[in-house]
Amino acid sequence: MSTYDEDKELRQRAENKLAKTTDNYLSKLIDQKRLVHELQVHQIELEIVNEALLDARGQAEMALERFSELFNFAPIAYFILDPDSNIIQTNFRGEFLLGKPRFELIGKKFILSVEIEQRPEFGQFLSHVFVHNGVQSCELKLLINKNLIWVTLQASVDISRKTCLIAVLDITERKKAEETIFIQAHIDLLTGLPNRRLFMDRLQQAIINAHRQNQKLALMFFDLDHFKYINDTLGHDTGDNLLKEATKRLQTCIREADTLARPGGDEFTLIMSDLHNSNGIERVAQSILEVMSQPFLLQNEQCYISISIGIAMYPDDADTPNDLLNKADQAMYAAKKQGRNQFCYFTPAMQAIAENRLRLANDLRTAIAEHQFSLVYQPIVDLATGKIEKAEALIRWKHPTRGLMNPNDFIPVAEDCGAIKAIGQWVFLQVANQVAIWRENLNPNFQISVNKSPVQFHSTDNNQDWVEYIKKINLEGNAITVEITEGLLLNASPAITEKLASIRATGMQISIDDFGTGYSSLSYLKKYQIDYLKIDRSFVSNLAQDSTDMALCEAMILMAHKLGIKVIAEGIETSEQCQLLLNAGCDFGQGFFFSKPLSSISFEQLFKP
Repeated sequence: MSTYDEDKELRQRAENKLAKTTDNYLSKLIDQKRLVHELQVHQIELEIVNEALLDARGQAEMALERFSELFNFAPIAYFILDPDSNIIQTNFRGEFLLGKPRFELIGKKFILSVEIEQRPEFGQFLSHVFVHNGVQSCELKLLINKNLIWVTLQASVDISRKTCLIAVLDITERKKAEETIFIQAHIDLLTGLPNRRLFMDRLQQAIINAHRQNQKLALMFFDLDHFKYINDTLGHDTGDNLLKEATKRLQTCIREADTLARPGGDEFTLIMSDLHNSNGIERVAQSILEVMSQPFLLQNEQCYISISIGIAMYPDDADTPNDLLNKADQAMYAAKKQGRNQFCYFTPAMQAIAENRLRLANDLRTAIAEHQFSLVYQPIVDLATGKIEKAEALIRWKHPTRGLMNPNDFIPVAEDCGAIKAIGQWVFLQVANQVAIWRENLNPNFQISVNKSPVQFHSTDNNQDWVEYIKKINLEGNAITVEITEGLLLNASPAITEKLASIRATGMQISIDDFGTGYSSLSYLKKYQIDYLKIDRSFVSNLAQDSTDMALCEAMILMAHKLGIKVIAEGIETSEQCQLLLNAGCDFGQGFFFSKPLSSISFEQLFKP
């Protein structure tokens, strides 16, 4: 190889080496520039991140400040508590609720503000909050400055489960409204006792408990005797005062565990649970009879009123609330029938009587339409002349299956079920027609007396139908005498007084039936212008010279004559009784000695020679 060629090769190598070195340098230079660029980019990104962090921190601080404002000025009381109920933080509403500034509340136990009896319940609630996620709630009472307030609590635990946030809402007004609604629905406003609705609910619960514990239960049913008379004569305000005083007396006789209620009117009920024997029942019943027999001070006057008590037992007599109440009611009715002012246990015979009364009540509603009633007439004789001047109309019922029934067997039922008004109206129309005929054919001054039930006087009937019918048939009012009871006069309300006055205005006369067996007053006899007194047959049946009954009859006759009232003696059965009464000055006589009650046709035969 020539020298030229060698130099050429060396030069080529040198150029290649230089080119390679240059490429390496340029590559490193490019890498450095890229690194510088990346550093610049990272620097820019870091600055952006720092700016974002600063902005986020500002927003967080603003959010915390906003949250603090919302927390402090919220209209609901908030408390942050630890598991031991220590107050970590509260707001202004919390201060107001508990009545202390926050610096005094921090570190104090919230549970100390809870009403003592409900602290265990709050403790369980707080434990439940820290164990479970989600919002927990409950209602309880707080005792703040000796005042009880109802609150509802809503609580949720934080993520760390070290504290919980509790919202406390005052619901006292709502609870008062609910209590008012409950009282109006379940409490008798006059006496403060459970009303019928609440009583039936408690009776149901008492029966369930007695069944579960295999124990007996007693239900007492009370009814004030003659309360309606007090109400009618002295007014409803006085009657209300009597009921309130009676309630106080009843409450002194019962056990704390017993339930006294007022279902309505003058009726009371008593549930006696946890009974081991009947001694406790009778002791309570006797105690009630004694306290109720003491005088009541009404309108500055002493008034006496008794009480009748019916007793039914679970499960001996009934096993449902309604049946038990019905049985106690039947027993109370039996106590009244036996003379009032006593207690009576239910017996199966009472059920039979009640069922019989129910069937009679149903039958009475169709008796008039089916023409099952009829009238008989018993003569009333002028003792001085022996002539028949009057008659008393007596109703009879020919029952389709029971046959001929006495008024004593169905009139009380008719009064209780309300059928007496229709029956009384039917009787009056029959009597008016009959006396019109007899005045024309027998005696122009003939008079028939018709009984009018006190229930009819207490109804809204104002006698207008009677007045219009008398005018319609051109009958004089004095052709009819209306017989009433002594009790009606003794307890006459203004409405009854008005009805009696309307009877007198027609010319009809008034007679007091069964005189001497009630509590009539001379002032009442004068006030209502009574025309006749009818001496009860109980004074006549054993009449003898110089007997007590004779003295009483003479006194009644003398008193009546002094007041311008004529006297009719009932139940005369012998000539001796007739003569003694005539000698005493009695005006009229009535009884089997003269005649038994007769049909209208048979009665007319008495006037034939």
